[in-house]
Amino acid sequence: MFVAIRQYLSAEWSKLSSNQKGVTIVEYVIMIALVALAVAIASPNIRQSILDIFSAIGTQLTALSTP
Repeated sequence: MFVAIRQYLSAEWSKLSSNQKGVTIVEYVIMIALVALAVAIASPNIRQSILDIFSAIGTQLTALSTP
């Protein structure tokens, strides 16, 4: 029984590690956030607009995650 569970988990782990699409999306999101942060620091006039955008995104994500 434990051998079957181990084989199943090993197969699922292989599927997850071979799927690079999700990793790429996460990397792009991190890069966009870092660029936005750099722009916010470099230009104080744009800072509030960027903060408002991220706040709106956070609010929408919170609304989606609550049942």
